[in-house]
Amino acid sequence: MDPQLLTYYEAIERASADMLHAARAGNWDEVVKLEGACVLLISQLKHAAQATDDAAPFGAAAPLPNTEPAAFDLEAARAEAMAVDATRNAARSAKAALAEEARMRASAEADGHVQTQATSTQASPTQAARAAAIEAARTKARIMQRILVNDAEIRQLAEPWLQNLDDALQGRRRTLH
Repeated sequence: MDPQLLTYYEAIERASADMLHAARAGNWDEVVKLEGACVLLISQLKHAAQATDDAAPFGAAAPLPNTEPAAFDLEAARAEAMAVDATRNAARSAKAALAEEARMRASAEADGHVQTQATSTQASPTQAARAAAIEAARTKARIMQRILVNDAEIRQLAEPWLQNLDDALQGRRRTLH
């Protein structure tokens, strides 16, 4: 994975954490602004990933733009719809990252086994690249998991009635004192 793409994931994670802090404080206008920032960052991540895929192996991704929340003025409904889509895509990406990590780990273990059978004690550039790719996949997976946890808590704060509905559907009764 291109290190520039990890920078996008980290920026999305920071915006997600800021959204959670704003939601906990009840500052829903700020949550909407930050949600717009997340939507924009996710769009830019997709564009940068496409540019990286289309470029030569050492091609650079597009630079990060200014992501100050004040620069975003999106309609709340549009931002919500895009955020839901982004959450779904993030969940798919997290699953894909975990699958990629497992595949790369298996490949690295197979190469490590072959390497131990050989007499060479130094890692080849290919092994170093694989090790870096595995670490990048792990980092991406951890970031994605934190984003999803933040998103779940924000949704719980924004729509607490969903928990009441879930409780009612599962036959749990609320006790009023």
